[in-house]
Amino acid sequence: RAGETGELSARTVTIETLDLIEVSPDFARFRVLCGKGTYMRSLVRDMAQALGTVGYIADLRREAVGGFNTDHAISLENLENLAQSARLDEALLPVEAALDDIPALVLNEREASRLKNGQSLSFIARPDVERLRQIGVDLKETALILTVFEGLPVAVAQTQGANIQPLRLFNL
Repeated sequence: RAGETGELSARTVTIETLDLIEVSPDFARFRVLCGKGTYMRSLVRDMAQALGTVGYIADLRREAVGGFNTDHAISLENLENLAQSARLDEALLPVEAALDDIPALVLNEREASRLKNGQSLSFIARPDVERLRQIGVDLKETALILTVFEGLPVAVAQTQGANIQPLRLFNL
């Protein structure tokens, strides 16, 4: 950072729970359930300043993100062992598991082919617009969608009105 002090702009965040788990004269351990965009180091700094002292994070462990948590985690050692066996596919979740919180649009073969080639789709026909509405896309808003062909993800795409632009393609 070239020796410069960066300024973080203030923003509203959501802290659902903030539990004190362990405390000693020089140490405190917390468990926080918060909304996205919460910067833990800023939270600790602000808490310390409110108490008239200083503080820092000595250890940070993310226990959950979205639908994923440490109960389903695989250690790096286990993953390396599984990579040497035929059981790797059994242990890993499909890519769609990370995308199950965004609407999924089923494509026909021509649409899938266009997206796979990085081309956008224009859904101007009434039945196509209705397909977008049926999956919950508001044509007045920009939205992320998962596009699927024959049960496999094709791309994460962005809608702008009735236009669909691929953002990330899958080669599955």
